[in-house]
Amino acid sequence: MPKESGVSAVAVVAAFAVLAVAGTGFLAWQSTEQLGRAQTELDAAKSGLNKARADLRQATQDLAVASKDAKELKLATERLTAERDAVRAALENVQATGVRLRAEAALAREQISYLSARAPKDVVKGMPRTAAAK
Repeated sequence: MPKESGVSAVAVVAAFAVLAVAGTGFLAWQSTEQLGRAQTELDAAKSGLNKARADLRQATQDLAVASKDAKELKLATERLTAERDAVRAALENVQATGVRLRAEAALAREQISYLSARAPKDVVKGMPRTAAAK
């Protein structure tokens, strides 16, 4: 009987060894599976990070363009404001000149009328006349 128990002990030890190797293989396979999932998640995270970096670069470039456009618009606004103010001042000067010229013309008419009334008739006849008076 000892021979049979020796064979069965070897068979039991061999079975335990096979089970131990199978268990170790299963754990290694699970670890490899988890490593594969972790690698896939890492790749997805890297891809997301690269996309975020590209988006950030694009946003930075867009901001630089918008900032440049804003500066140009500000300069154009300042230039147009200065031109508007210059035109307003010129218009006010023209209006003031028109008022002054009308006042001078009215004074000249009054002076001519006054002098015509006091001058002898033969002097008044020799004075040049306006186109409306002819």
